[in-house]
Amino acid sequence: MNIETKVCGGPAHAQPTRLPLDPKHWYFHKRGRYAGQALDRCKLCANWAKLSSKEGPHGTVPVADVQAWAQELLDRVGSYEAVHRAYGLRPNTLGPIVLEETERVQLRTVQRILVGLAEQRKVDRRNGMSARFRAALRAQADREEKLSRLVGY
Repeated sequence: MNIETKVCGGPAHAQPTRLPLDPKHWYFHKRGRYAGQALDRCKLCANWAKLSSKEGPHGTVPVADVQAWAQELLDRVGSYEAVHRAYGLRPNTLGPIVLEETERVQLRTVQRILVGLAEQRKVDRRNGMSARFRAALRAQADREEKLSRLVGY
């Protein structure tokens, strides 16, 4: 028994996904030349704009809430250009966040930073850390050691 399927590459899926071609998963054209054929996107993707407030989160957050994550992503990847190539965050977007030259950050940008950071952490666990991130960890450990000596712990 063969079940007919169709591929949907819409925003609700991380990668193109094959779904059964049935009314549970797809909307169908009702009239015209394409009557009876499934639409290009599955029901979940067709309703994505309603669910995610027009193709993604909206609003802003203070840069202080995001700066540490942006800095970690930059340190792990190694450079602004490498972050741009790997995760699509432009240097003129990431730079002001890392340097705290802006007051607020769009939620969509925060989402991209967090997804990139999660992916880069997986890469680092699999392949090892970048030299820049290793140096940042050493500098942080040195600062904490100096602080503990000053406080006397």
